[in-house]
Amino acid sequence: MDTDWIRQDPWPRAGEWVANRYRVEGLLGEGGSAVVLAATHEELARPVALKLLRLEHAEHAVRGC
Repeated sequence: MDTDWIRQDPWPRAGEWVANRYRVEGLLGEGGSAVVLAATHEELARPVALKLLRLEHAEHAVRGC
């Protein structure tokens, strides 16, 4: 099975888009439950920080556990 196309990290990389609104600039930090990305809100032309939860923690937040 050819798995070369599978990314090792699930996070958006610099130059990629999140929610068709934010252009990722780079990684600010990474912890046990999330990563924080530097990005630009393209409509507002303002820098922002995006916090993305790891899947296992996001599932708990949705269920309220």
